[in-house]
Amino acid sequence: ISSIGIEKPIHIGETGWATIAASSYGKTGSQAADEYKEKLYYEHMREWTKKAGMSCFYFEAFDEQWKDQGDALGSENHFGLIKLNGQAKYALWDMVDNGTFKGLTRNGIPITKTYDGDKTALMANMLTPPLMSEMGILEISTLNAFRNAGEMVTESKYVVIHEKHDSDATYPSAKLKLNPWEGTCSIEMTQEGVIEVVTGTGAWWGSALEIQGGIGEDLSNFANGYLHFEIKGDTGSSFNIGFQTGSFANGNQVNNYVTFGSSEPYSITEEWSTHSIAISDMNQGANLKNVTGILFFRGINDFDGKHVYMKNVYYSRE
Repeated sequence: ISSIGIEKPIHIGETGWATIAASSYGKTGSQAADEYKEKLYYEHMREWTKKAGMSCFYFEAFDEQWKDQGDALGSENHFGLIKLNGQAKYALWDMVDNGTFKGLTRNGIPITKTYDGDKTALMANMLTPPLMSEMGILEISTLNAFRNAGEMVTESKYVVIHEKHDSDATYPSAKLKLNPWEGTCSIEMTQEGVIEVVTGTGAWWGSALEIQGGIGEDLSNFANGYLHFEIKGDTGSSFNIGFQTGSFANGNQVNNYVTFGSSEPYSITEEWSTHSIAISDMNQGANLKNVTGILFFRGINDFDGKHVYMKNVYYSRE
């Protein structure tokens, strides 16, 4: 924008940091959500935007426990700088000390500090992020370097992850990001190539292996083919497994799937089982020239926060 001489103000419409999270960003995930880290993020954002001359609408003043009504620990409920009981979180302790909130109340309650202002107690609850060696893999980078996404896949097999190499197989044309949608669940891959999903417990949950770069894979040769995988788990939830075509942002996304659950045509146990599911059985109107979610999971009901494991995932033309 600067290079073509346009002078236009830039505003950040929404940014923030949750202090509690149930899955991806909490104790069972990256351990990013606590008051200490919220303070760091808040201060760095304010420093940067002031220096750059940008307006920043910080999200948000108060926690909103109604954002994720199905999960009290859901991160959407905990982006506030002040709790609903009027306690200012660590990021605003200095403002409490300086009298900024003097005479102000929330529901008649004065603005005070969380932890009664005891920093030692706050730090005792700070989450320590795991080392890189302790984290699961969040991106699949085994690629076909000789093809770009959007070019037709001509090989007989399209391998997402597999223990063995097949001479007539290809791999994704771009990296696959393991994306937990809005932190509603957890998804990662072990060093052994097993995809692990910790199902959500809130109002909904979902995740996907999404091809990066904005262009989907052309799997139109696989219309009469199959999706193959091995699966096990201990969840009692019902959930969809399949692939996505198109883009949610463009309004043309289509979820193509079958449903797993105790009363569904497909089910899982705590022992590995192998499935080969026809693309035609999953197809809900897919544009196979633009497969953007190579594999996705979407909770249906009976959410319990337990596990689904999957390995040896590939598509075949027949």
